[in-house]
Amino acid sequence: MIKINLLKNRGEQTKRSSGTQINYETSIDSIGQEGGGGSGGATKDTVVKIVVLLIWLAGLMAYESYNIGELDSKIAEKNSEKNKLATDIQMKKPIADKARDLQAQLEDLEARIKSIKDLSRIRLREIKAIDFVQNIIPERVWLSSLAINSDKVDFSGGAMSDENLNRFMEALESKSNFKNVILLKAVEQKSKEGTIKVFDITSSLISLD
Repeated sequence: MIKINLLKNRGEQTKRSSGTQINYETSIDSIGQEGGGGSGGATKDTVVKIVVLLIWLAGLMAYESYNIGELDSKIAEKNSEKNKLATDIQMKKPIADKARDLQAQLEDLEARIKSIKDLSRIRLREIKAIDFVQNIIPERVWLSSLAINSDKVDFSGGAMSDENLNRFMEALESKSNFKNVILLKAVEQKSKEGTIKVFDITSSLISLD
C-alpha cells in the first residue's frame, strides 16, 4: 500500500491492474497555505506528486512486463524440450519394438534348443540302455521289446530255458545300473525251435554313465 497526501479529508482510492490491488491514500492538510499561501502552489505540488506516481506505475508495469517475458521464454524453452523428447521417443520406438521382437525370437529359439537337448538326452539314454543290455544278455536269450519310462525299464523277450532266463536276471542284478529286478511273467510257449520261455521283466534304472 502506497499513501500519498492529495486531499484534505484523507480520501481513499483503489486501483486494480493485472490482478494486483494497489491502494492510494492521499491528502493535503493546508491547501492555500503551502507555496506562499496561494492555491497555485498547492496545485503544482499535487501535479508533481501525480507525475511521480505515474512514473512509478510505468516502471512497475515495465518490470512486470519483463518478468512475464522471462516466464514466457522459460515456458517456450520447456515446451521445446518436451517436444524434442517426444520426437526422440517416437524415433526410438521402432528400435525398442524390434528389440522386443528379437528377444521373443531368442526366447523361442532357446526353448526349442532345450526341447531338442532334452529329446536328444532321452534318445541317447535309450541307445545306451540298449547297448548296455546287449553287452550283458546271455546267449539263447533275446529281447522283443525294451521300454524306458523315466527311471523304469521294462524287458520283454524269450529264453530257450529257465537257466538262460536266470542267467539274464543275474546279469542285470549284478550291475549297479539296474536295481529291483523283478520277473513279472515267465511262461512256456511252443515254437519252431522247441519249447521256450516267454518273459516280462521290470527294473529300476539307476545310471548309464
